[in-house]
Amino acid sequence: AAPAISRAVVLCKQRKSAAGSGGADDELIASLNMAMNSWSDFDDAKRPAAPTKNAAKQTSKRTGKDGKLYLRDGPKRPQAMTKLARRRMGTDATAAASAAAVVDTTALKAKVRVEESKSGGGKRATTIRGLSRDAAKSVLKELKAALSVGGRVNARGDVEVQGAHAEICLIRLQKAGYSDVRLAGGAGAVKAPAWNAPQEVRDRAAAQKQAAKAAAGKMAEKARVAARAPAAVAAKMLAQLRASEQLEIAKLRRSDVPRAEKALAQEKLDRIQRRIAEAGG
Repeated sequence: AAPAISRAVVLCKQRKSAAGSGGADDELIASLNMAMNSWSDFDDAKRPAAPTKNAAKQTSKRTGKDGKLYLRDGPKRPQAMTKLARRRMGTDATAAASAAAVVDTTALKAKVRVEESKSGGGKRATTIRGLSRDAAKSVLKELKAALSVGGRVNARGDVEVQGAHAEICLIRLQKAGYSDVRLAGGAGAVKAPAWNAPQEVRDRAAAQKQAAKAAAGKMAEKARVAARAPAAVAAKMLAQLRASEQLEIAKLRRSDVPRAEKALAQEKLDRIQRRIAEAGG
């Protein structure tokens, strides 16, 4: 468009010089010159980007799939978890609570024990004992859906679930309303939870570790207090005097000890025996 305007300006000037002065030609030339001066190449123009909705929060950049840098709105968004990961990492016992609603109160007071076992092939399984047949079926259905594992109710009425999930089963049964639920067998041992264990399992393990540490500290303090008691101090001193007495008696019975040394040993033995008598031994 710009070359066409420049050609039009040249033609108008040639026409003006040939025909003389004319007001209409002057006006046309002025308008064409104005158009050329105001012309801009839109392909090379750099327009500022329009501000986004969260322009005030755009403080960092990220790299897109095309290798370009883009401003990112706000903090980094967490990676979305799949349904399977949410079921595995969660301990929401809504389904177990709804299933336990149909169970009578006596079933919730049953003595339930959760164990972990290992077969000859190295595969682990979790066994729940003490549930009624109906309660076992409902609990098995909830655990299979939550953990995405297989399981069954055996002939004795125990729930068997594939994998080592004793801690998760314990928490879910407690949330479902069962009051007497404990870990039994090897599952009851204090051990570090897996790295991908639910948060409640890790919190429970941390609480157990803290409780064991506190109990050990109390026992050590109790032993220190008992050792500082007057009776304990007297008993310890009496035991030391008895040991020294036996050493001096053994020295007096030896034939290779000189007479002067035996005399000193006899004096020391007399002093030890006097102290034993004073201590009430």
